[in-house]
Amino acid sequence: MAANLSRGEVELDLGGTILILRPTYQAQQLIEAELKIRMVPLGEKIYEGDFGMTDVVAIITISAVPNERDWEPDELGDLIAQAGLEATIAPVLEFMSNAIRGWPDQKKGEASPKK
Repeated sequence: MAANLSRGEVELDLGGTILILRPTYQAQQLIEAELKIRMVPLGEKIYEGDFGMTDVVAIITISAVPNERDWEPDELGDLIAQAGLEATIAPVLEFMSNAIRGWPDQKKGEASPKK
């Protein structure tokens, strides 16, 4: 499965394991509840480099599109540690940006309508 850019999805490659991160309303709510911080401050914190494995694992675990298996946080943490935390930063930042600012409509090149 490839990321659907028109939905704001982001592809994350963890050493050959491909995950698709989708910035849904439900995912954003769950991320805020899990990390006890709102999305905008969390995005700023990550952008400034003030984050850790707990933040990254929570974001990925919650936002990953269900695929052939359900990932436990410890399993994803091991994959992230193996791939290197740095390898996850660009996709996680892109996910956070899409979640906060929305994403361009790939067909029209314009921002998606707000509902």
